[in-house]
Amino acid sequence: MSGTAAGDEVRVGPPRGNLALDDAADGELRLVAWDTGWAAMKALFQELDHRLRSAPRHQARPVRRHLGAETPADLYDTDHLTELERRHPWLTVVPVVDTSPERARDRTAEALTRGPAPAAGRTLMAGPPAVVHALAAALVHAGLPRKHLRHDLPPTGPGPAAARVSPSSRASR
Repeated sequence: MSGTAAGDEVRVGPPRGNLALDDAADGELRLVAWDTGWAAMKALFQELDHRLRSAPRHQARPVRRHLGAETPADLYDTDHLTELERRHPWLTVVPVVDTSPERARDRTAEALTRGPAPAAGRTLMAGPPAVVHALAAALVHAGLPRKHLRHDLPPTGPGPAAARVSPSSRASR
């Protein structure tokens, strides 16, 4: 990368979609990763952790990190997750494992929508398109405004990118 030197901070954005942290949202932040989405969520969490450490007076809002997988082996890097949850009292990690992809998605959607309506806060999702679409539909059905969803899928249809999540569209990777 030209124009950079040792020690420079480089922020790599999402290649598609609108998956990025912002400072505007109030309420709980939900980071949802499935399969290939783990790396994106790990990077976003590291960015969030860096922001909080560089502004010590800033109060961390609650963060729930949902991880879906078909087998326990698919939940890789669990030692890292355990350590993060131990070090950050504002973080809750919610793993969901089921050998049936459909049941695992349903259980992840139930975990995301359990409790009060998720009308406040943001939900950032990364993973295979079918999973992201299914979970986005469940969250919108539970009361989360579409504008509070961020994902790693390419935009589809008219309107602002933050509102473009359609269970009927089929994005391929």
